[in-house]
Amino acid sequence: MSAGFKGSVNFTEQEMSEHRGALPGVMRETSACLNQHLQRQQSFYRRWGISPYYGSASRFSQMTTQERQQELASLGLPISLLSEMRPTSCIRLTVECMGHAFKKAGQGATWLKLKTYAEANDMDGSAFTRWFAPSRFGKFSTGILIFDESNLG
Repeated sequence: MSAGFKGSVNFTEQEMSEHRGALPGVMRETSACLNQHLQRQQSFYRRWGISPYYGSASRFSQMTTQERQQELASLGLPISLLSEMRPTSCIRLTVECMGHAFKKAGQGATWLKLKTYAEANDMDGSAFTRWFAPSRFGKFSTGILIFDESNLG
């Protein structure tokens, strides 16, 4: 472990082997989930000119509900849109999709280890990438998911 990260994650050879086998499905499911979020984002934006997602650390997320409603109204948008919007970040959307994909692939225990570690490190994306490195499970890392093109068929 390098300095700056809290805790550690350890995997058995069996867990790593099972993950290698499940990886193509995990990648497909994660990608499909992220694409659903992208489609929602694009559709919402085309209709309203704003995103349904706002940064969890943004000025908008720091506002009260009434202030958010006023902000939407000042843009000429219905305040009811607020019920369709949510605070998030790119890492949180990715984590949500990865969790879904890992569980669907029967990798729930592995996911729990990774998520617990990431949460202990403030959901910092670099906490994930420490475990998704080329030497761990695949040929190279996308920064979040291990990507071994030979397994995608």
